[in-house]
Amino acid sequence: MNEISRELLEQNMSNPAFHTTFGTSETTIRKILNQCFTEKFDNLAQLKQISMRFDKAQKFPIELQHNLNHTIKNSDKFCGIVNTTRKELTCVAKSNYTIVQHKELVNSAIEALSALNISVYGTVENMGSRIYVKAFFKDKVISDDTEKGIHIGIRIGNSFDLSRGVSVSMYCMRLVCANQMVASNIVSRVVKKHVGEIDCVSLIKNAVTLAVNNSEKVSKYVNTAIMDSYEWEIIDKIVPKLFKIEKHKIEIYNRLKDLNKSVITRWDFYNCITQYATHCPLLSINVRENLERISEKVLAKPLKIGEN
Repeated sequence: MNEISRELLEQNMSNPAFHTTFGTSETTIRKILNQCFTEKFDNLAQLKQISMRFDKAQKFPIELQHNLNHTIKNSDKFCGIVNTTRKELTCVAKSNYTIVQHKELVNSAIEALSALNISVYGTVENMGSRIYVKAFFKDKVISDDTEKGIHIGIRIGNSFDLSRGVSVSMYCMRLVCANQMVASNIVSRVVKKHVGEIDCVSLIKNAVTLAVNNSEKVSKYVNTAIMDSYEWEIIDKIVPKLFKIEKHKIEIYNRLKDLNKSVITRWDFYNCITQYATHCPLLSINVRENLERISEKVLAKPLKIGEN
């Protein structure tokens, strides 16, 4: 099982033996370390401090060149979105694109959580023009198959590069192993395009209320998955259906084999996927999100051999 921390990547950036073992290079490690900076917070005041360091964006007019007569004129249909902190053009968007600054969104989250009197802790994943805030509710723990249980929370996302709208989804963390769990199959993820006026405070308040009110559903899904078991013969047929890329397939197999069980429960299978998605820093954001979607399918219902 390839458990690689950020610290280990930094220490072995120029280590040829490390690169041979894990199939990396100094360039890929630098890219991994630069693509996402993670900070922890223990309360809303700390989250506010982190938000002060977020990148900012601004709209700029753009000029288009006509292919035939080579004339250049300002476009009234499109605009450039520039990350002014990094002085980078992040995308060309339609002129009605509405920038939601990361700081404004997080301040809306702080206002919503304060109004609901909910104490949180969590992490911020800062990718410059994209952010994720994972906020777990300190007083909301539901049961699983351990004494520690699962913390309920939300994940808030935003971007300046058209990769995602303003998004809020139910998000959980298994305390015994810190595996993180997307729960949009229980409470639907809300995504607002960057168009028109977006009431971020109301959006987040509604998402938090839904997450709290539906938290026991998570427990029901977990208990059902714990009772649902599969022989290895079935697992061997299911894994290739869910994981098309060989290295991901191998990582999941390794985690399943490390359980040293003759029968695998659907909860075991689910946790192997979330463990890989949560704790392997070599994964890109897009790959991790795809693994999260697969894990949601696994938790939602019994596995079928013919299912993709």
